[in-house]
Amino acid sequence: MVGLCLQKGGLSLEDSYLMNLISNDVIVKCLNESHEGVLISDSRGIILYVNNSYLNITRLQADIVGKNMASVIPSATLIKALQQGQDLTGIHTDFGAQLVSIVHLIRNQNGEVDYAMVAVYDITEVVALNLEIAKTHYDAKHKVYSGIDGGLIASDPVSMSIMDSARRMALSDSNIMLMGESGVGKNALADYIHQNSNRKDKPFVTAKCGILSERESGEAIFGREGGKPGLLQQAESGTLFLDEVGNLPFGIQTQLIQTLENNTYTPVDGNEPISFHVRIIAASNSDIRVRIRNGTFRDDLYYRLAVLSLVIPPLRERRGDIVPMSLYFLKEFNQKYNTEKTIPTNTLLYLREHDWPGNIRELQNAIERMVVLSESNELLFTPSDISTLEQLEIKPLKESHAESEKQMLLDAKELYKTTRKMAEALGVSHSTVVRKMKKYGIASDR
Repeated sequence: MVGLCLQKGGLSLEDSYLMNLISNDVIVKCLNESHEGVLISDSRGIILYVNNSYLNITRLQADIVGKNMASVIPSATLIKALQQGQDLTGIHTDFGAQLVSIVHLIRNQNGEVDYAMVAVYDITEVVALNLEIAKTHYDAKHKVYSGIDGGLIASDPVSMSIMDSARRMALSDSNIMLMGESGVGKNALADYIHQNSNRKDKPFVTAKCGILSERESGEAIFGREGGKPGLLQQAESGTLFLDEVGNLPFGIQTQLIQTLENNTYTPVDGNEPISFHVRIIAASNSDIRVRIRNGTFRDDLYYRLAVLSLVIPPLRERRGDIVPMSLYFLKEFNQKYNTEKTIPTNTLLYLREHDWPGNIRELQNAIERMVVLSESNELLFTPSDISTLEQLEIKPLKESHAESEKQMLLDAKELYKTTRKMAEALGVSHSTVVRKMKKYGIASDR
């Protein structure tokens, strides 16, 4: 057993005498009687001492003494504290329980780290109680909106503030710009704004910007003289949602400015302007102001679209939404697949700690995949499992564009019986759908 000492500097002679009476054995006995887990290491992370409570809480063996913590628990908060040279607090779920570890670095007179003391607490029951409360009452306490994007749930204070702002914006008739990463819920929020506006009984029409050429985009938005009506006409008196507006071809941006200035538009190959009364909500998954500086997006169009604006933070910045969302999606997929799957406390903790680079869409996909694939009624998985669900890969823009376009055609083919129906749903001409399907090798078997 390593010798333990108490620093006597600043004590009176009487106090020093009393302190000398306390042997190392007494100190070790006191530590072993403590209900909190205690571990002491040197500055390299070599474990010098652990008490009984630490072994009981972590379920490790006493033979870890003398080993480097990095070989025992590579992700330990102790390792991070020693690397960063500062006291740290961490949460661990690696031991079949939820643990909090508090690391305090002990320095010498020169300010150098000599030792580190770690206190570990088991908070499993406290966390379980809080999560059970959330599971029981989230429907009643949280604002839930089931929209076109699988649902909006506002539980985190950040999200509740966004929903409140969206509700106020809905009462106006001004154009709105929504900005946020892919998958944060811009589509659902746009629909929410529409449903809370005085246009709620009128059409809500979505335009997928940037996946078509300039001419095709023009036909989709403005329509063609004597042909299919454009999205502006379809959205008359309602709301037109311009999804990923930053990808609009530059020429269409110019036409859109003129349209907004005059409240009229002219169909492709047409001569007579048509007046319209439509509220526009635009969305972008990139900072549109960067595109303005790069000269790929017109600033005058931005100012006309962003009379009001909302930035939707990624899911990792509003973790209070993750557990309610997970339970909401679980309920939806249990109904869809006629299952009775549950999410235990450990899994909910893993979900809450994951960063979700794909945001709500990735979380939704993860829950659905686990409901479908899990043989057990309990969805048991860890952050490492989740991270393998969505492998993100940066691809050239042209390749990503083509893949996105092909996937939209495949999705439309699954939903509609004919290529003409597909064209109507995608907002393009029938000839465009046929040509694009041929380009991507998609068989037209209907």
